Amino acid sequence: MLSVRTGILAALFLVVTLFPILHAANESASLDWAAVKGIEGQSQFIFPEGEMYSIENFSLEGKTLYGVSSPQSGILAIFSSDPADGTAKPLIEAAQIEPALAAYYLSKGYDPEAVKDLESVHKGFRGIRENRKSGEAECFRLMGMEGRPCDGDFELCKAYCIGTPFCNNFAYGGELGEFIRVIIEFENLTLQLDKAYENEETAYETLSKGADKDTVSAYLASIGGVNRAVTKVSSSSLFYGYSFCFTPDYELPTITALQLSAQNDFRLGSPFLTLAQSADNIRNRTLDGMAAKAAHEAAQEAARIEEERIRNETLLNQTNASASANATGNASAPKPGPEKPQAPVFEYALLVGAAALFLAACAAFYILKMRGKAYGKKSAAFEKAEIEIRKGKR
Repeated sequence: MLSVRTGILAALFLVVTLFPILHAANESASLDWAAVKGIEGQSQFIFPEGEMYSIENFSLEGKTLYGVSSPQSGILAIFSSDPADGTAKPLIEAAQIEPALAAYYLSKGYDPEAVKDLESVHKGFRGIRENRKSGEAECFRLMGMEGRPCDGDFELCKAYCIGTPFCNNFAYGGELGEFIRVIIEFENLTLQLDKAYENEETAYETLSKGADKDTVSAYLASIGGVNRAVTKVSSSSLFYGYSFCFTPDYELPTITALQLSAQNDFRLGSPFLTLAQSADNIRNRTLDGMAAKAAHEAAQEAARIEEERIRNETLLNQTNASASANATGNASAPKPGPEKPQAPVFEYALLVGAAALFLAACAAFYILKMRGKAYGKKSAAFEKAEIEIRKGKR
């Protein structure tokens, strides 16, 4: 039993944990990331600085569009995806932006017909506004004020109350005059509630002639006025402090429900009440952003050109300085005299060879000469010895 319960809890945990992740992944998969990248590249120019924004895709006449919004500013811009290269380009024509904006609001669950449901809210107020009258009339009868209001006059209210046996019992209880002031306050609160219902009626009549943001907002304010007036009068000390009479049927729960319904109708329909103005705001913001982007790119290009000009000018100056230095060095160096004809290398080789031969010949001649002298001396001695031998023979 324990293992089964543990398995069920684990399964629930996985469902709760993984569902948002899978849902987010599915949403992300439906986005064209090339278009998203293009939108992000323009964000610094079109979108307010420092705001977080989200990108959501929606369809209009079979085409995919992208709405960019932030929690602070609502819808900021609308982009279309270029089928040629997948990049995103902002819509800038009012004729394109307004229907695209309407399609965006429809994709978010807003309803252009929701404001019409305020008619049923108004009918609801008409159906309950008189329900309190019988209860209030009974309270006024017990005060001695049936058909004769005292209009805030203390002495008159006191006289009415003292003249009625039931009210007289309360008139002298507690601090002197305290209960009479409660009566006056109750009368004033009922009159304020009458006025609140009249304001609701008037506001709806104005709304029915032309629903826009101002008329719908005014009607919602009138409903809030009825709720506040009912809350005050139903909380009077006449009921909870003195228990003087039964609390009339002020229909406070019904009024609260009608007010919540009206607020929801306004929430669902309000974007369409300002559709033209919102489209115009988007167009102006987009055009301003595109102009800022163009100016930024022009400034970058100008800076690049200036940087290139400076680099080229620096190189030119360096080249000119080098040429000038070379020219100055050549001008200050002594001019060489007329060039002497230089013997070719071959002629030098012949001269060197001839000199070597000459020296070798001289050396050979000297050696031969020295040998000749020695030979001459040897021959003379030999000849002399030969003569002496010959003489001995004889």
